Amino acid sequence: MVTRIEKPERQAGFTLVEVLIAIVVLAIGLLGMLGATASVIRTLGESDREIAAAYYAHQRLEQLEALGCDGIGNGSEVQEGLYNLAWTVDGTVTTPVRHITLTSTYPLAVGRSRTDTLEKALTCLR
Repeated sequence: MVTRIEKPERQAGFTLVEVLIAIVVLAIGLLGMLGATASVIRTLGESDREIAAAYYAHQRLEQLEALGCDGIGNGSEVQEGLYNLAWTVDGTVTTPVRHITLTSTYPLAVGRSRTDTLEKALTCLR
């Protein structure tokens, strides 16, 4: 009599443990990407506010410069209800140079704000 040794058949596919481990690894990766996405969105929002504040500050500085040495003075304004601009002008009408200091304050996020300062020397030719 001939004895036949049966070889175990190879089974194709994944075990339940392998599938669960793959799901856990994928979930951890997706949660990490979600956190990074939230951070990028927050940073983009802050960048938009910084760009708008710089635009309003430069626009106001150009307007003050266009007024000339005789027409400028201290003042403040609010743009879009968010961007507080305040400027001081040093020197008098008779001085050859007047210094303009413009401060822009605006919110970045809840409970956080930023203040930027621009300075310009305006030459007064008579």
